[in-house]
Amino acid sequence: MQPKFNGHARTKIEGHASIAAVQAQTTAGIKLHQAGLFSEASTVYSNILKEDSANFQVVYLLGLIALQTQDFKSACELIGKAISFDPKNAGYHLNLGNALKGSGQFEAAIASYDRAIKIRPGDAAAYSNRGIALKELKQFELAISSFNLAISIKPDYAEAYSNRGNVLQQLQRFDAAIESYDKAISIKPDYHEAYSNRGNSLRESDRLELAIASCNKAIALKPDFAEAYSNLGNALFESKQLEAALASHNAAIMLNPASAQAYSNRGNVLVELKQLDAAIADYDKAISIEPESVEFHLNKSFAHLLSGELEKGWKAYEWRLADPAFIARQPDRPRWSGQRPLQGQTVLIHSEQGLGDVLQFCRYAKLVEDSGARVLLEVPRHLRGLLQELAGVSELLAEGNPRPAFDLQCPLLSLPMAFATTLENVPRPASYLSPRDDLLAKWTSHIGKDGFKIGISWQGSTGKSAAGRSFPVQLFHRISKIPGVRLISLQKNAGVEQLAGLPADFVIETLPEDFDSSADAFLDSAAVMKSLDLMITGDTALGHLAGALGVPTWLALKFVPHWPWMLDRNDSPWYPNHRLFRQKMSGAWDSVFDEMASALSALPGMNDEARPD
Repeated sequence: MQPKFNGHARTKIEGHASIAAVQAQTTAGIKLHQAGLFSEASTVYSNILKEDSANFQVVYLLGLIALQTQDFKSACELIGKAISFDPKNAGYHLNLGNALKGSGQFEAAIASYDRAIKIRPGDAAAYSNRGIALKELKQFELAISSFNLAISIKPDYAEAYSNRGNVLQQLQRFDAAIESYDKAISIKPDYHEAYSNRGNSLRESDRLELAIASCNKAIALKPDFAEAYSNLGNALFESKQLEAALASHNAAIMLNPASAQAYSNRGNVLVELKQLDAAIADYDKAISIEPESVEFHLNKSFAHLLSGELEKGWKAYEWRLADPAFIARQPDRPRWSGQRPLQGQTVLIHSEQGLGDVLQFCRYAKLVEDSGARVLLEVPRHLRGLLQELAGVSELLAEGNPRPAFDLQCPLLSLPMAFATTLENVPRPASYLSPRDDLLAKWTSHIGKDGFKIGISWQGSTGKSAAGRSFPVQLFHRISKIPGVRLISLQKNAGVEQLAGLPADFVIETLPEDFDSSADAFLDSAAVMKSLDLMITGDTALGHLAGALGVPTWLALKFVPHWPWMLDRNDSPWYPNHRLFRQKMSGAWDSVFDEMASALSALPGMNDEARPD
């Protein structure tokens, strides 16, 4: 946005300075402007306008200074005024678009860029900036097309390649994003922003060492680049280098104390270090900077829930309802939040998250019914069979099907707050789900009564949110050698491949191929579990299912687990038949399974010969 002087539009200034004098003043102002002396340049420009208020080029130059100093409102007014004098100046429309984009008026910005392009079709900058505005409107494919047009006009346009990479990253097309960043860097080897953003794409695609190297390169190029320190901290966090991650986020905050994201990122590291009070303080700081951020409130809610401060956690968790994606899915009826009486009302309870959450919180349907309501429970279609007999439900609905009439609605995970749930009053029935009688008979007969029957699973979701919850099946080897123990796999899909090539002395029984192969999820699993003596699993939906069935369950948990399991306790407030076995340090599973093996040997009925070495 370097200012350019294209000559003076007025031919005569009666009674005031000559045209030559005005031109000399303008030239002097431009030199100050180009030197970055914005205040001094503004003074020169303002003095010119006192003599010649219609000098639209000087009006534009004042608007350009406002744009460069991020006074977007003044920039829009001044550049818009210049356009009224010279509506066919493509550069004016381009920078008006930039001012509108800076003020968050993205649709108006796109209209300005389109006018610039119509006047000057080969304006690569207009296409590139238009792409940025389209990205902000989440019109990602159109944004990519706009960047591609900019690149076709100017093949060495590093910024367009880098910004296209940002959109591809947003679309989770990480390999394509990295390729685009690499092209930007090949054109502009000192492009620190591209290195930093490339680090994010590498992190998202689990290439953590390369991500760390890319962020470090960005920092080497620009040592005061706060965002690169934040990105480096996130990559170090995911690679479990927590102290290094903490130091990196500290540096980001020192360089940019106004960055809400940096405080939230540091809070995430502090949670993994079990420093929950400090984490909550960081989330509060982030919220003080960006009070409407759903992400920061949710991070705070999980820290409160993990610490057992359920009431504070539920309250903060309600911020998820402000997410536009969540709002779009809400039924168009009043939401019940616990205040108004339910007597005689029909309430739709609708699921919203993963299968484990549905299995954990569907227990609240009975409390809603006990409050006088008729309950409609809407769940994923493949859970209908399992929940068919759930107490408290008048009608079970499948997501996507037409709904009958109802008076009120409530998201499933808002019910704990509506009922003011604390650790002291968690609804904790011994069981609230049961298998079908015919399937229970089938699987009890198939499994038989011999031995101490332990159902096992070792791998849950492979998504980032479930990182650290799975473990290798090999860890069950010591348990398998305890005399009388039978290990029976309930693992489906991902993880089953680990059963191939087990040692001869490591026996895990598998179930027939038709096990849980119907459209209804977990029907066979529920029946198998009720045929067992014990279930051992990680933090998966099967753990919640076993708890809902009242099956004795041992849960193997990572160092800082998902919030329902909280910290530093071996029991669960949610499931009376759960026993929790925790990592003593991050990633250390061996001690968890050693502890389980010892605990198994100590169970009644296990004789001394059954004790492991």
